Amino acid sequence: MSWLIPAVNTRYLTRTWRLAVAASLVSLAAYATRTGGDRAAAERLIATVGSAGVASEPIAKAKDALKRSDNARGAGDTKHGDMLDAVGHQWAEVAHDVTRAVAIEAELEKVNAAVTDAETKVVRGRALLEETVARKGRAKSQLEQLESKSSTKSDKSPGKAKP
Repeated sequence: MSWLIPAVNTRYLTRTWRLAVAASLVSLAAYATRTGGDRAAAERLIATVGSAGVASEPIAKAKDALKRSDNARGAGDTKHGDMLDAVGHQWAEVAHDVTRAVAIEAELEKVNAAVTDAETKVVRGRALLEETVARKGRAKSQLEQLESKSSTKSDKSPGKAKP
Protein backbone atom coordinates (compact mmCIF):
# COMPACT_ATOMS: atom_id res chain seq x y z
CA MET A 1 0.00 0.00 0.00
CA SER A 2 2.88 2.28 0.39
CA TRP A 3 3.26 2.34 -3.35
CA LEU A 4 -0.20 4.10 -3.60
CA ILE A 5 0.72 7.02 -1.42
CA PRO A 6 3.24 8.62 -3.80
CA ALA A 7 0.84 8.15 -6.75
CA VAL A 8 -2.07 9.78 -4.94
CA ASN A 9 0.07 12.65 -3.79
CA THR A 10 1.41 13.12 -7.31
CA ARG A 11 -2.06 13.18 -8.81
CA TYR A 12 -3.23 15.54 -6.11
CA LEU A 13 -0.25 17.82 -6.66
CA THR A 14 -0.70 17.70 -10.44
CA ARG A 15 -4.36 18.64 -10.16
CA THR A 16 -3.53 21.42 -7.69
CA TRP A 17 -0.81 22.65 -10.00
CA ARG A 18 -3.18 22.71 -12.95
CA LEU A 19 -5.79 24.62 -10.92
CA ALA A 20 -3.17 27.13 -9.82
CA VAL A 21 -2.00 27.64 -13.40
CA ALA A 22 -5.59 28.00 -14.63
CA ALA A 23 -6.41 30.51 -11.88
CA SER A 24 -3.32 32.54 -12.66
CA LEU A 25 -4.18 32.52 -16.38
CA VAL A 26 -7.69 33.72 -15.60
CA SER A 27 -6.26 36.45 -13.37
CA LEU A 28 -3.77 37.39 -16.06
CA ALA A 29 -6.53 37.52 -18.69
CA ALA A 30 -8.66 39.71 -16.42
CA TYR A 31 -5.70 42.01 -15.83
CA ALA A 32 -4.91 42.14 -19.54
CA THR A 33 -8.53 43.00 -20.30
CA ARG A 34 -8.45 45.65 -17.61
CA THR A 35 -5.31 47.33 -18.94
CA GLY A 36 -6.31 47.18 -22.60
CA GLY A 37 -9.27 48.39 -24.56
CA ASP A 38 -11.65 50.98 -23.20
CA ARG A 39 -9.92 51.46 -19.87
CA ALA A 40 -6.52 52.23 -21.38
CA ALA A 41 -8.05 54.56 -23.94
CA ALA A 42 -10.03 56.34 -21.21
CA GLU A 43 -6.94 56.75 -19.04
CA ARG A 44 -4.95 58.09 -22.00
CA LEU A 45 -7.67 60.62 -22.82
CA ILE A 46 -7.97 61.68 -19.18
CA ALA A 47 -4.20 62.19 -19.05
CA THR A 48 -4.18 64.28 -22.26
CA VAL A 49 -7.17 66.40 -21.27
CA GLY A 50 -6.03 66.98 -17.71
CA SER A 51 -8.43 68.75 -15.41
CA ALA A 52 -9.41 71.62 -17.67
CA GLY A 53 -12.13 73.87 -16.33
CA VAL A 54 -14.57 73.24 -19.16
CA ALA A 55 -14.11 69.47 -19.14
CA SER A 56 -14.02 69.01 -15.39
CA GLU A 57 -17.49 67.45 -15.18
CA PRO A 58 -16.96 64.83 -17.92
CA ILE A 59 -13.52 64.02 -16.49
CA ALA A 60 -15.03 63.51 -13.04
CA LYS A 61 -17.69 61.22 -14.51
CA ALA A 62 -15.07 59.24 -16.45
CA LYS A 63 -12.94 58.79 -13.34
CA ASP A 64 -16.01 57.77 -11.35
CA ALA A 65 -16.95 55.17 -13.98
CA LEU A 66 -13.42 53.74 -13.92
CA LYS A 67 -13.49 53.61 -10.13
CA ARG A 68 -16.85 51.81 -10.24
CA SER A 69 -15.32 49.43 -12.79
CA ASP A 70 -12.54 48.61 -10.34
CA ASN A 71 -15.11 48.00 -7.61
CA ALA A 72 -17.18 45.75 -9.90
CA ARG A 73 -14.12 43.73 -10.86
CA GLY A 74 -13.11 43.51 -7.22
CA ALA A 75 -16.52 41.99 -6.53
CA GLY A 76 -15.99 39.51 -9.38
CA ASP A 77 -18.38 41.16 -11.86
CA THR A 78 -16.16 41.45 -14.94
CA LYS A 79 -19.08 41.91 -17.33
CA HIS A 80 -20.25 45.10 -15.64
CA GLY A 81 -16.64 46.10 -15.10
CA ASP A 82 -16.13 46.04 -18.87
CA MET A 83 -19.33 48.02 -19.36
CA LEU A 84 -18.21 50.62 -16.85
CA ASP A 85 -14.84 50.85 -18.62
CA ALA A 86 -16.74 51.61 -21.83
CA VAL A 87 -18.78 54.25 -19.99
CA GLY A 88 -15.58 55.80 -18.64
CA HIS A 89 -14.11 55.79 -22.14
CA GLN A 90 -17.19 57.55 -23.52
CA TRP A 91 -17.02 60.23 -20.82
CA ALA A 92 -13.30 60.69 -21.48
CA GLU A 93 -14.06 61.14 -25.20
CA VAL A 94 -16.71 63.72 -24.30
CA ALA A 95 -14.15 65.60 -22.21
CA HIS A 96 -11.64 65.43 -25.06
CA ASP A 97 -14.23 66.68 -27.55
CA VAL A 98 -15.25 69.53 -25.26
CA THR A 99 -11.66 70.70 -24.87
CA ARG A 100 -11.12 70.44 -28.63
CA ALA A 101 -14.30 72.44 -29.23
CA VAL A 102 -13.13 75.15 -26.84
CA ALA A 103 -9.74 75.31 -28.56
CA ILE A 104 -11.36 75.49 -31.99
CA GLU A 105 -13.73 78.23 -30.82
CA ALA A 106 -10.77 80.26 -29.53
CA GLU A 107 -9.03 79.82 -32.86
CA LEU A 108 -12.25 80.78 -34.66
CA GLU A 109 -12.46 83.98 -32.62
CA LYS A 110 -8.91 84.85 -33.69
CA VAL A 111 -9.76 84.18 -37.32
CA ASN A 112 -12.95 86.24 -37.06
CA ALA A 113 -10.98 89.13 -35.56
CA ALA A 114 -8.47 88.90 -38.43
CA VAL A 115 -11.31 88.83 -40.98
CA THR A 116 -12.94 91.85 -39.35
CA ASP A 117 -9.62 93.74 -39.45
CA ALA A 118 -9.18 92.80 -43.11
CA GLU A 119 -12.72 93.93 -43.94
CA THR A 120 -12.09 97.23 -42.17
CA LYS A 121 -8.89 97.72 -44.14
CA VAL A 122 -10.71 96.93 -47.39
CA VAL A 123 -13.45 99.46 -46.62
CA ARG A 124 -10.87 102.11 -45.72
CA GLY A 125 -8.88 101.31 -48.86
CA ARG A 126 -11.98 101.67 -51.03
CA ALA A 127 -12.82 104.98 -49.37
CA LEU A 128 -9.27 106.24 -49.97
CA LEU A 129 -9.41 105.05 -53.56
CA GLU A 130 -12.74 106.80 -54.16
CA GLU A 131 -11.40 109.96 -52.53
CA THR A 132 -8.28 109.79 -54.71
CA VAL A 133 -10.36 109.30 -57.85
CA ALA A 134 -12.55 112.24 -56.84
CA ARG A 135 -9.48 114.42 -56.23
CA LYS A 136 -8.06 113.39 -59.58
CA GLY A 137 -11.36 114.31 -61.24
CA ARG A 138 -11.46 117.71 -59.51
CA ALA A 139 -7.80 118.38 -60.35
CA LYS A 140 -8.42 117.41 -63.97
CA SER A 141 -11.45 119.69 -64.22
CA GLN A 142 -9.51 122.54 -62.59
CA LEU A 143 -6.64 121.95 -65.01
CA GLU A 144 -9.04 122.00 -67.96
CA GLN A 145 -10.57 125.24 -66.65
CA LEU A 146 -7.15 126.81 -66.26
CA GLU A 147 -6.09 125.65 -69.72
CA SER A 148 -9.31 126.98 -71.23
CA LYS A 149 -8.83 130.34 -69.45
CA SER A 150 -5.24 130.56 -70.59
CA SER A 151 -6.22 129.64 -74.15
CA THR A 152 -9.03 132.23 -74.13
CA LYS A 153 -6.61 134.85 -72.84
CA SER A 154 -4.14 133.98 -75.52
CA ASP A 155 -6.95 134.09 -78.11
CA LYS A 156 -8.12 137.50 -76.91
CA SER A 157 -4.71 139.01 -77.17
CA PRO A 158 -3.34 137.45 -80.34
CA GLY A 159 -0.34 139.59 -80.29
CA LYS A 160 0.65 143.23 -79.95
CA ALA A 161 1.48 145.26 -83.00
CA LYS A 162 5.06 146.14 -83.41
CA PRO A 163 5.78 149.84 -83.64
